[in-house]
Amino acid sequence: MIQHKFKIEEAILSLPKQGEERYIMKTSYPINYLKNIYCSIKREFSIKIKSQEGRSHMRLITINVYDSNFIFSEGSFAMQDILTRVAKIYSNLELKISYKGEIITINNIEELQEKWQTTKRYIQEKYKGNQVNRFIYKTDQTISSEALIIKELSLYKNFGAVLKPIYQNYNSDQYQVIQQNIPTKSGIMCIDEQFLLDSIQENGHIKLQLEAHHLKAGTYLKMEGSYNFINAQNTKLQEAVISMIETFDEKEYYTRTNIILKT
Repeated sequence: MIQHKFKIEEAILSLPKQGEERYIMKTSYPINYLKNIYCSIKREFSIKIKSQEGRSHMRLITINVYDSNFIFSEGSFAMQDILTRVAKIYSNLELKISYKGEIITINNIEELQEKWQTTKRYIQEKYKGNQVNRFIYKTDQTISSEALIIKELSLYKNFGAVLKPIYQNYNSDQYQVIQQNIPTKSGIMCIDEQFLLDSIQENGHIKLQLEAHHLKAGTYLKMEGSYNFINAQNTKLQEAVISMIETFDEKEYYTRTNIILKT
């Protein structure tokens, strides 16, 4: 009797040990569900990776945003000014990260906190009102906690498409499940994303397909995406496209993130 063996395509991804690359990231997401106001951000940034001697499971990462452009579909000047200034607090990051892509610590957290204090004084001097006070209070809580800053950085609207525990073992026979925090009408939800190895192409490039579905408190999320990596020996991200539809009260809200390696 002849036995047939079927080969399952496999790939092992780990964060590169060394190197510096430039990326362009475009993100569009709703910031006000009632009025359906959208913010579109285009960032050009570099990621510099350095391994730690004797600690192969860790990496030191520096992110520098060279250029950023914020476009709002509508909304007051105050809202646009505040959100833009707060987002730019995270333009320079020094992080300790695992070889799987998970943020462990923020090495320059004091610098981020100092930037927030400067931005906070500007906001307090220029803008008044209960909404402004609530925003300041919430941002105070975030910036004072390393764990909350890490959650903020891990959102797709920030760097959640490049800083996430995606570097691990994959095969084309089963999904890997990775948790991701997603802002929704009902607040930030932690959902399970399913990653499947689509194929290892002839040129050695690796492609992962992303799917997620979530239903809670009247909110339905559907997410699709793809991640493309150079090859198994140099698994730097080449391109990522993530799109999400949130259905709430029979209305649909779209979020889209696109990252591409700048050549």
